[in-house]
Amino acid sequence: MQNYCKTIGALAAASALVAGNASAEVEYTLGTGYTSEYIFRGENLGQDLVEASASASTEWNGLGLSAGAWYGSYDDAENDVDELDLFTEASKDLGFVTAALGYIYYMNETSGNTNLVDDTQEVYVKFSRDLGFANAYAA
Repeated sequence: MQNYCKTIGALAAASALVAGNASAEVEYTLGTGYTSEYIFRGENLGQDLVEASASASTEWNGLGLSAGAWYGSYDDAENDVDELDLFTEASKDLGFVTAALGYIYYMNETSGNTNLVDDTQEVYVKFSRDLGFANAYAA
């Protein structure tokens, strides 16, 4: 739990620096929800997912910048599981397509004696395009 506080503190400090720039327009998003099943990439991880999220985005020198956090709490077959995902992304509109580079850190904690899901992280590259009637992307 102490690592969560340190990471959230660092994220809050970084957000304050971005918000302090008077020339940048920063958009914030807050969300909350409940889902009876937590399905991630086709796998049912558990039941009764309660989630909350916060993110901020801005544009700087032609780059789209965003960062945020997602927290979920759910029950698997034997444990209560808490997950905190921290993410950031930089994107550039190239005209015909938008290219993005992002990073996600997944922190997991279970109520049982062992942590069933290890903390992990990923870096991704994404290409997207607005087709007018739908958004298409590959990551």
